[in-house]
Amino acid sequence: MIRTAGLVGRPLAETDFDDLCVLHADERVAAAFHTEPATVEETRAYLDVKWSQGYATEMGEAVAAYAFETLGFAELIGTTWHDNAASQRVLEKLGFVRVGPIDAGLGVLFLLRAPDRQEPLLP
Repeated sequence: MIRTAGLVGRPLAETDFDDLCVLHADERVAAAFHTEPATVEETRAYLDVKWSQGYATEMGEAVAAYAFETLGFAELIGTTWHDNAASQRVLEKLGFVRVGPIDAGLGVLFLLRAPDRQEPLLP
């Protein structure tokens, strides 16, 4: 489990199903995954309150710290769809460096080196 000042990250459980349905019914989430939104009437009211509050950046910082400090990872890789500017901004705020396109230009690859590593990110 990963905790921040405002969030708790934990493995998904069966009891999360209804919340995930609401999340995936939002057209912004569906667009990020290049899918059609599911149908849940409460989605808009639920997510409008939670959108653009910095939650992705907050949890991303905690996950990166856990990966580097606890698990000993040397680097992390991030990917987004090429047209997902919001997720790309989050990765850049976290310190990820854009490496280049992947999947025939449909995606973008990002790399984050552990703070204690001095090697250059790119050859």
